[in-house]
Amino acid sequence: DLSPVPRIRFLMSVDFPPFNFTDQDGRLVGFHVDLAREICAQLKIESKCQVQALPFDELEAALEMGEGEAVMSGVASSTDLRKSFSFTRPYLLLPARFAVAKTFKANGQSAATALSGKTVGVVSNSRHEAMLKAFFPKLKVSGFDGYEPMYEALKAGKVEAIFADSL
Repeated sequence: DLSPVPRIRFLMSVDFPPFNFTDQDGRLVGFHVDLAREICAQLKIESKCQVQALPFDELEAALEMGEGEAVMSGVASSTDLRKSFSFTRPYLLLPARFAVAKTFKANGQSAATALSGKTVGVVSNSRHEAMLKAFFPKLKVSGFDGYEPMYEALKAGKVEAIFADSL
């Protein structure tokens, strides 16, 4: 019974298309917005539902201060966060992918064969770096402090490939 609940506000970031972003009219749209609306429709509480966009790094504090009841923005579950918040089961998992320049000449039928001995860029200390080292031990790994420096290294030919999520 949600009758005593005055509102359910879903907090999300505004800069992560196709999940949450502003359209040409300045409205918040995307998969997470649609998902929040569908949850409210299923619960028959559309009139109580609100969606609010904040910078990603402000979501946790806003939830702690009662400015919303849920966050929908790909917050990774951790032991520390589970002490303060409840998490749903994951509803979306992004597979990892290799990306190469259009000029890359692949030799072999698999990524392991085609990239054997090549340098592959990855964000340092990420789950992708751990996966790359575990499943592709023959590749040379070059760590980067973020996505942009890694993309620039690929464009400049400093690495033959990069490894990140498919988004």
